[in-house]
Amino acid sequence: MAAPVSVLADSVVRTGETISIDSNQKIDGDFYAAASILNLSGAVSEDMSAVGGKVTLNGSVGKDALLVGGNVDVHGAVGDDLRIVGGDIIIAEPITGDVFVFARTVTILDTASIGGDLIVYAKELEVSGSVGGDVIGSVETVRVDAAIAGNVDVAVGMLTVGDKANITGTLKYASEETIIRSPNAKVGEIIRNDPVTKKGGTSPAKLVSITVLSFLFSVLVWYLVARNFLTHIVDRALVRGIRPAATGFIAFLAAPVVIMVLTVSVLGTLVGITALAAYLFAVLLAIISSAAVVGQLVVRTYKKNATTLTPLTLCIGVSVITVTAMIPYVGLAAIMLLFVVTLGALVDIVLHPNKS
Repeated sequence: MAAPVSVLADSVVRTGETISIDSNQKIDGDFYAAASILNLSGAVSEDMSAVGGKVTLNGSVGKDALLVGGNVDVHGAVGDDLRIVGGDIIIAEPITGDVFVFARTVTILDTASIGGDLIVYAKELEVSGSVGGDVIGSVETVRVDAAIAGNVDVAVGMLTVGDKANITGTLKYASEETIIRSPNAKVGEIIRNDPVTKKGGTSPAKLVSITVLSFLFSVLVWYLVARNFLTHIVDRALVRGIRPAATGFIAFLAAPVVIMVLTVSVLGTLVGITALAAYLFAVLLAIISSAAVVGQLVVRTYKKNATTLTPLTLCIGVSVITVTAMIPYVGLAAIMLLFVVTLGALVDIVLHPNKS
């Protein structure tokens, strides 16, 4: 007799040390999770967003999946796009849409298939499963041993095309090394370009990517460590109107002056150094928390009653800040205002912890 299927509510949010969704459970909506170890063996009908030390997807996701983790194993089908940020990544099952990965190592097994494009920024990439679109990215070592319906366009240190490779389109690569190609490989036109940067250098695009992903990682870690406090900061920043902005402006300008006066005085040197450390820590937390503030602001624009802070909210916030930073003058001013408001909310919580 078959085991009954347990249907969970819409927009399920789970946090904890270990989270496991059994194969007989179905989430009838979106799934948001943050844990050290996360194992999804059930089915998610809509989107999935997960953050963890080790994330394993053995079940299925009906639409998009966003996975962030030290190790991410995808052994279940994804109905639309898959986006992964992590260390070591394995994809073993069909992905209907595009796949974007930023990681150390990426392995696409021969049991996997990607319906759209494969976009990868990593140290190592091995493609043994078919790709229905293009393969694009920047990788130190790439091995292609599968059917690629589109083009391959990569900046690479070493590129190997194996026996089972069948690249329909153009293979374009930028490298100081020539391609290693198997005699049995089928490839259309091959175009080799000299790399734009010198060997060992860091391109502006990679530098921006590293900065953005470091920011995202910091926000997600802060979310995992102190989600309630981060939620409190967001609520205080968005609810209390002009008060956080005024408090943040005063704290940002006045605190360095007070710290300087304390430091140069004989009796206040130790206090001044301690205050400086606390000030810098508060500034760092405000910078990190600003992504959560703007992300929740965007979410509440479309969903008025949204109160739960999720990893997806943080990703939205980081994306908004990244795009805003590209706008000359106005973008920097907007980000500075966001930082001041967030710092004010943080200081306001410290000064008035019991106020809602």
